[in-house]
Amino acid sequence: MKIKTLAAGAAIALVVISTAMAHEGATGMVKMRMDAMSAIGDHMKSISAMLTGKTAFDSGLVSKQAEEIAGHAAAFPDHFMMQMDDQMSEAAPAIWEKPDEFNKQAAELAALANTLSIRAAEAETGKSLMTDFQAVAGTCKSCHEQFRIKK
Repeated sequence: MKIKTLAAGAAIALVVISTAMAHEGATGMVKMRMDAMSAIGDHMKSISAMLTGKTAFDSGLVSKQAEEIAGHAAAFPDHFMMQMDDQMSEAAPAIWEKPDEFNKQAAELAALANTLSIRAAEAETGKSLMTDFQAVAGTCKSCHEQFRIKK
């Protein structure tokens, strides 16, 4: 369990670092999408730190951050309606080739993040939220594997 948690935390850190560097020069809708993804990465990193004991657990903060992740995920179908021909974008053509699958992934992320938010609001410890957090992280990873260009 600890190895999975550490691996998820390392993966999230890599996404946050690479996303921050990728934003240089992005504009318009592409920048908006990248900013949303960056915010999700920041929230995931913060939640991971709280759930693994690296920082103090704050159930209210976890709940709020998970709620914000859900909000970003719910907006993805609108953010990716139009394919942008922008060199900065990390969005894979598969998003527009398989929009139903992409939208399904976004809805799943929103639902799982909402569940994490609700459970976090009542949680006394971070450990009790680990399964819900791993489900959110797994959905992020699955979506990135299918719909993100690795740069």
